[in-house]
Amino acid sequence: MNKFAFWIITGILPVALFAQDANNFSIMGEVKDGHIRKVYLSYFGSHGIRTDSATVEGHVYRLTGKISNGMVVSLSSTGPDDLPAPDQLVGLYLQPSENIRVTHGWSFSDAAISGSPVNAEYSKLMGMMKDYKAKRAGQSGEREDVYGRYMRENPNSPLLEYALSCYLGDMKWITAKDVEGVRGYLGLLPDSQRNTAFARTVTELLDKKTTFETSVAVGRPAPDFTQNDTAGRPVTLSSYRGKWVLVDFWASWCGPCRQDNPNVVAVYRKYHPNGFEIIGVSLDQSETSWKKAIRDDKLAWAQVSDLKYWNNALVKEYGIQGVPQNFLIDPRGVIIAKGLRGADLEKKLSEIYKNQLK
Repeated sequence: MNKFAFWIITGILPVALFAQDANNFSIMGEVKDGHIRKVYLSYFGSHGIRTDSATVEGHVYRLTGKISNGMVVSLSSTGPDDLPAPDQLVGLYLQPSENIRVTHGWSFSDAAISGSPVNAEYSKLMGMMKDYKAKRAGQSGEREDVYGRYMRENPNSPLLEYALSCYLGDMKWITAKDVEGVRGYLGLLPDSQRNTAFARTVTELLDKKTTFETSVAVGRPAPDFTQNDTAGRPVTLSSYRGKWVLVDFWASWCGPCRQDNPNVVAVYRKYHPNGFEIIGVSLDQSETSWKKAIRDDKLAWAQVSDLKYWNNALVKEYGIQGVPQNFLIDPRGVIIAKGLRGADLEKKLSEIYKNQLK
């Protein structure tokens, strides 16, 4: 089966758990009946999902390995190429240098775990998830009602970082209005977890969201910048003062950007005679690809880039989380709109130039 499907059907979320070879762990298992010949252990290792196995001899087996971070692992009676039924596997939280004892039958449904106090917390969290799904099947809200509630009610839990990683998921949903709430949950982490790679990643994202909503908020002056165009000549935003300017972040490798470029070309041709300007800021790192895309898409306005990909100096200054993204700046240098695409850009410009079209 698809290995990622394995984690989906178990309900285990392997997020923010970056395992590298480090400390030994041991799982001693006892099977209460003789129907299982092998037990499989799956977890995220330094090179992706790893599956180990142990043969059951005399109703017992032993699994060992090396991890450096606490993580959720799965024990199953089926191999990595088979699709296990829900009662053919069990999830548990494994920590480095830990010796765990697991007793179970063929189905794993009655698995008992000892030697790992943190698993009591993991069982509590999974119980909350099970209750939520039973009562609110098909509804959204588990982020706050399960993981948020768990963190609020268990501020001293050793699973706070794991619960927070589940709460955040891929973090793409976070907007500026969510920043303070997430910071509150991040603040629950003990001092020993405030400087982990996970905590630093979350903090950096929240800082970017804050920057995006403050430094480049609608109604604020657009940060000035200078970058070189395709011929190596400096282009400065403030030199466009007195004109309406669209600062358009894009890249040759960005599919949605390229799809929207014909719309941008159309509005440029329509409103440029009235003084409308565009500065394209590319997040490319290949000069050849950048210039080819400009030619292919017929982008006739100023194009700048430092060819540093996501390390472009303007990414941080403008709080860019993804492309395409743009900022419409008035003749005073003030941001009056952002994120205008397709018909929204045309609509905004038609309002501005309704009495000025030539």
